[in-house]
Amino acid sequence: MAFLFSPSRTRWKGLPVSSDSVSSRSAIALLWGTGGAIGKIAGQLVVQITLARILDPVAFGQYAAVLTVVGLGYILADAGFGSALVQKEKLDSTDVSLALGWSLVFAGIVAFLMIALAPVLAHQFGDASLEPLFIVCAILIPFQIILNLSSSLLRRDLHMRGLQIIQVISYTFFLAVSLPR
Repeated sequence: MAFLFSPSRTRWKGLPVSSDSVSSRSAIALLWGTGGAIGKIAGQLVVQITLARILDPVAFGQYAAVLTVVGLGYILADAGFGSALVQKEKLDSTDVSLALGWSLVFAGIVAFLMIALAPVLAHQFGDASLEPLFIVCAILIPFQIILNLSSSLLRRDLHMRGLQIIQVISYTFFLAVSLPR
């Protein structure tokens, strides 16, 4: 994508832009964001296909159930603090600290509820063996929240290249680590 715009060029897709303007930074961020979204979708597709081939149908169903509950828990725990950091016009360290603190409080509450409700959730899915999976995965929610706030700060400053590279590397690394040997 560097061939579409580089800091030394003064035109991007036929439009004159200065190399340090908001419009040029936004254009670069758009390209990296689009490329990263495509890469993320491709990575998710590869992971899903790989897991569908490796896991038996029962284990894959368990994975899907846990992923659904953890995803909903993550959405509740986020409570929009990451988006608020991106949208706030003037941001200082107090805003970031408050967002982190409240996000961790919400994440702790959601994780605690998920652990406490693990037997009920497992019963709702009709599989008692899901209970320990819900408990273990609940612990991941606070870590996801911290990552979301970091990603939001990168997105706010239009550092999409770094964000997308980190996401692609993490998908690749964790896919490689999770494959049976």
